[in-house]
Amino acid sequence: MIRRTLAFLLIGLAIASSAWAKVPKDVAWEKYISSYKKLQVAFHDLVRIHQPELTETVNQSLELGLLIMDEKSKQFYYLLEDGQDRIIRNAGFRSFINFPWFEEDTKILRKKDREYRKIQKRIKELKEETEKNPDFPKIQEELRGMETDQRYMDVVARFRFVSEEVEKLLAEQQVG
Repeated sequence: MIRRTLAFLLIGLAIASSAWAKVPKDVAWEKYISSYKKLQVAFHDLVRIHQPELTETVNQSLELGLLIMDEKSKQFYYLLEDGQDRIIRNAGFRSFINFPWFEEDTKILRKKDREYRKIQKRIKELKEETEKNPDFPKIQEELRGMETDQRYMDVVARFRFVSEEVEKLLAEQQVG
């Protein structure tokens, strides 16, 4: 199951990079997405270590989390082409990653991008599956219980460091 999840991730990354080849990669965005995906994998690995009986549910949760980030990247690059004014680079990290997204944008991107439709369909399927899975809430419970675990704190610290690096990149883009 872990191999299937990793294979799915690698295929998704390859498709995402080829689908957006015509749009130059945004360094700040790619740094954020890469770091966030690593954060997801690390958190799920910690849960697997502490609760090996949840492995299948953890894999499903990881797949969902990674797909949501792929969906968000598709949205970001759509806005980079058609709505740059909604990508806010001068108000910090949170404003940058939490860009405004509207139902009309979804309709347009769904018409435009077959891969986006596939991602959304799989997200919907996984959300339905996880809602029915009684073990799914145990993942969040396990993570909350690990907040004092050194490995957990190291993962969070690495993500904070990258968040600060993205902030610096955004600041440099304002100067340059």
